Amino acid sequence: ARERIERCYQPYHEALEDLITQTRTAFGTCILIDCHSMPSIGGPVENDAGRRRQVDFILGDAHGRACNRSLTGLVEDTLREMGYTVVRNAPYSGGFITRNYGRPEVGVHALQIEINRALYMDETTIERTEGLAKVAENMSLLAARLATTKEEVLCATTRLVARTSLLAARTKEFGGGLEEVVIVTRLATLLVALLATLLVALLATLL
Repeated sequence: ARERIERCYQPYHEALEDLITQTRTAFGTCILIDCHSMPSIGGPVENDAGRRRQVDFILGDAHGRACNRSLTGLVEDTLREMGYTVVRNAPYSGGFITRNYGRPEVGVHALQIEINRALYMDETTIERTEGLAKVAENMSLLAARLATTKEEVLCATTRLVARTSLLAARTKEFGGGLEEVVIVTRLATLLVALLATLLVALLATLL
């Protein structure tokens, strides 16, 4: 097991880290898409165990912690426009790669995309079906759309979280003790703007 870790696992993650660093250096931000395939029938330990799944794609962004929700929404909207059914974070909210590398506050957005195998393969014979060509075409279109995503969409959360973290740090200097605010903003990015406003008001009263 140790030999496989050293030969496969570690080099893989070292290469991935290098690619993320290179991308951020070149473009200021990075989108990491972690693609998976899921069985068309729920597994024994999942909340849809034994039932045929009525969803084509599951987007996992660790409930907003690994990827800007605006970016997840863009992917969701694009897939729906293509005619697919899409849900977020249930039953798959993101595995190790998504949670470990996704840091939207510093411009690294990691999104796990689970694709229903029934769209492109025969799960009994493990053979490709005619649906594969369509799925491949649509994934190429999705990648092209992500490549042209406006920078302000990707950076919005980064700027707000950075601002909130700075305000929280300054408040702490004056005895505010608001370390938990930063944690809350990471867990609920939709509330970042509101929290930033509240912190500004609080800081003003303390000063």
